[in-house]
Amino acid sequence: MKKFFLILSVLIFHLWVFACFGALGIIVLDVALAGLFLFVYFILASSNIFFTFVKEGTTKAIMKAGESDKFIMRWKGHIFDFEKKGIERWNIIRGTPKERIFGGLFFIGFWPIYTIYKHKFQWTGVKEDGTIEHHPEEDKDSVMLLDDIYLAIINKAEDKNLLPLTVAYIMTIRVKNPYKILFAVEKWLETIINQTSPTVRDSLTSDVYQNLIANKMAIGTKVYNLMSGKDEKPHRDAEEVEVEEPAKGSLIDVFQRRYGVDLRKIQIKEIDPSDEYRDITLLKYTAEQEKKERKVNAEADKIYLKAVSSGIGELLKEKDASNQEIKDAFLEMYSQQMSINGNALTHIKGGKGNLEDGLMKVFSAFNVVGRKTDEQEKEKAKIEKVEEKQRKEKKMTEEEMEKFFLQ
Repeated sequence: MKKFFLILSVLIFHLWVFACFGALGIIVLDVALAGLFLFVYFILASSNIFFTFVKEGTTKAIMKAGESDKFIMRWKGHIFDFEKKGIERWNIIRGTPKERIFGGLFFIGFWPIYTIYKHKFQWTGVKEDGTIEHHPEEDKDSVMLLDDIYLAIINKAEDKNLLPLTVAYIMTIRVKNPYKILFAVEKWLETIINQTSPTVRDSLTSDVYQNLIANKMAIGTKVYNLMSGKDEKPHRDAEEVEVEEPAKGSLIDVFQRRYGVDLRKIQIKEIDPSDEYRDITLLKYTAEQEKKERKVNAEADKIYLKAVSSGIGELLKEKDASNQEIKDAFLEMYSQQMSINGNALTHIKGGKGNLEDGLMKVFSAFNVVGRKTDEQEKEKAKIEKVEEKQRKEKKMTEEEMEKFFLQ
């Protein structure tokens, strides 16, 4: 209806100008109106002078000579609760807002008496991919009304065994009363974090670190239940309209009534031990790996010694090998990754970690034995011939001496 009367008024005004000044007057009027609109839109409204823009899902506070005067808001499906009095009238409730011709463009009042309030705000959020995003302190002229995610860090927390922990948790918060977060508390987000962190810290002391990191979701639910004052109260979804109110006097109730914010969900993002614990864990893991490595190498050396004495054929036929991993690697490397040229090892590719050194010993030993077998047999035959000759000569000498004495 407002649009209809606006269009009708513009047409009547144009007819009056045309009657008084003719077509030239209409052209001058339209150019002047277009220039005025562009000046308001790009200069005045962008500078919060006389006019301002309010984005969807946000609100701004209008100050009158330094005093809070009123709030202007754009959020479909939501209105201020004007039925209440005092600062409670700025509670945001479900409702149908009035239709506006110029959308988010608002007239503030006559500058500089009427201005837009600016406040300093800094926070740490989490992107959709889970990465942490830090927002340094900046001047804000609006308040976000949609559910937003804020990250908080707790240092020097402890588990049941007094292990030092660093905890990162996420809070989903919605503003219920913009007046309270701007004028009822100095730094509303810092206040919420400072009053939430002790509950998060205390919830970690009931279990050990290994169990805590495996049940992060349950810890978040536990913290929320404690803060709401109702053990079975679940987290609320962002699109929920009718929700059960927290218990009177609980932290979440205090946040709503005193600070104008609704804490809707708590999630534990990370639970990290201290650097000292990480070093100890790393040393333990390294020691275990080294122990395993020594065991594997010992088995490889055992195979090496056995291979030298019994031969490769008998070794590979054994079914009760003490280390199947070594046997499998041995067979795989021998059958698929080795080429032999003239009874000599020429190429070995790959290998399974630290097994390679032990297996190389085995292969090398087999090839050395293979190449030297003939030479050793020949040498042995020569030695046997010499020994046989010496025995014959010794026997002949004894017979000759016997004949000499008998004579």
